[in-house]
Amino acid sequence: MNKQKTVDGLDGVMQVNHLGPFLLTNLLVDVIKESAEGRIVFVTSSGAFFHNMSVDKLQEPDYFFPTLCLWCLHYYNSKLCNMVTSLILAEELRKSNITSNSLHPGMTSTDFLVSNAGNDIFGTFKRNTTLEILKCTTKDVKTASHMQVFVATSATLKNVTGQYFADYVVHRPPSVLEDKGFCTGIWEESKRLVGLS
Repeated sequence: MNKQKTVDGLDGVMQVNHLGPFLLTNLLVDVIKESAEGRIVFVTSSGAFFHNMSVDKLQEPDYFFPTLCLWCLHYYNSKLCNMVTSLILAEELRKSNITSNSLHPGMTSTDFLVSNAGNDIFGTFKRNTTLEILKCTTKDVKTASHMQVFVATSATLKNVTGQYFADYVVHRPPSVLEDKGFCTGIWEESKRLVGLS
């Protein structure tokens, strides 16, 4: 796996999937509070149930596992962090007009799933074959986007906050979210890494 670092010296996957949205959301909270009704929606993944996350992995991921397992765990860890952020924001904003929820839209067929296939003949074959197989088990982008729109706009969810949605209903999130120490640790370290603390 390519151990990409950003210009800030942070892990690329964690910055794109978690730290970037974390920072942007925190910077926009005061603006959102000015609206009549604000909703924050984090797009996460059911793969977060298979995480191996710890606070130190925000900056230094575990590169021990083989490439495919490593990429999946790394991605799942970042998506678990989205859930943590959503949950803590829901608690912090409970007395405001803002709700914060997370959702799993379903596995979606995009080129992102095969972005590392390579550009040679073998890579092209691998990419095209994989995308054809995925069509049988994944949603297309338009169908998957309906879930985000539902959580962001449905009148039935007007006062619902701090929940994790899948298939348009509330689901129990990973049990680690019940560990306040873990969640607070992820939140505080995220603040430190993006310069909010």
